[in-house]
Amino acid sequence: MKLSRTQIGGILLAIYGLLQLALLATGDIKIEDFGLVYNGNNYSVDATLYYLQLGKWVVAPALALVAGVLSFIPAVKAIFSNLDYYVAAVSLFAIVAVFVLAGYAVSVFDADFGSIILGYPGEEFTIFGLARIGLVLVFAALVLSVLDLLKRFGVDFSFGSGAAANATSGLKAFMKTLLDASLENFISRKVSGVLYIITAWLIILSAALLEVLVLLELLRGNILAFFGLLLVPVFTLLALIIVRMAFEAGIALIVIAENTKK
Repeated sequence: MKLSRTQIGGILLAIYGLLQLALLATGDIKIEDFGLVYNGNNYSVDATLYYLQLGKWVVAPALALVAGVLSFIPAVKAIFSNLDYYVAAVSLFAIVAVFVLAGYAVSVFDADFGSIILGYPGEEFTIFGLARIGLVLVFAALVLSVLDLLKRFGVDFSFGSGAAANATSGLKAFMKTLLDASLENFISRKVSGVLYIITAWLIILSAALLEVLVLLELLRGNILAFFGLLLVPVFTLLALIIVRMAFEAGIALIVIAENTKK
């Protein structure tokens, strides 16, 4: 059975989910300990820390495990046909859950960000270490699902001897057009789609990072950050629309030029 990139990503997410949930199964992580903060004399509960830990250690791994299972259930047509979106969304949620929890621990409790993400220097290799390695699997799953998403827009990254031969011939034709001193052949329509996808994803990833930063500000008690959480998606959508219109306007001019030449 040939696996798609997204199905491979689903498998990686499932491994990540199992590694994280294994900590709960072995008792290394206990839900009743979530949110507990030692203040010198006794323990108190930090509600924000509780929900962040719940998202990082329970919700994200559970969603990741479900993503891995769904990738092998074609009968679930509605979800299976859009699995690349689901895997990408779950991967982003897992990554954000890890980094927001680490950011909150750093900003509120002066924790060491690197130690939370990567572990302490000289730390004994345990299931905790495996769980941290699992984060790499999430990034790999995100990349694979994004490649499948790009394929929907006609941008395909294939591997193998056949793909290499096609890529070589395509590259030769592209370079021939690129180095055409007469400028009779246009390359704009060939590269615009790729450039648009890259630009759109840069805008989306920048917005996601900005949302995380704004969320951290909100967790620090900055009420104005709430408006930022609402405005960032709006401005991101406007930016995507403007970029799309700009690319379409450029392509329209190229189409007119090609028709005029004919």
